[in-house]
Amino acid sequence: MALSDFDGRPSTYNAVSYIRVVVKQPTRHTQLALTNAEAGALTQATTKALKLICDYVMGPNSTLFERRDGDRSVTYSHTFKFQTERKFQVFNSAGKHTNAVLCFLS
Repeated sequence: MALSDFDGRPSTYNAVSYIRVVVKQPTRHTQLALTNAEAGALTQATTKALKLICDYVMGPNSTLFERRDGDRSVTYSHTFKFQTERKFQVFNSAGKHTNAVLCFLS
């Protein structure tokens, strides 16, 4: 619901103009017996699923933008043509996102 509702629900969500999702590239995880190849496959599958959600939510009346920054960082974005303030973005990145998360904690 949070990935598709721009208008918000009074008891749960506020109205928003942008929905941004960051897919963090994990590395191998010994406790979960996850190899680097498996971690990469998990990231690719997650990114693909979120892009499909983005495509579905924004529909055919949207403009697609996709940009690659380096090897791993990708921005995939749809902007609704008739309401330019509505945008859905999927970020795929291996970078640190602590600062991006901290601003939403309050």
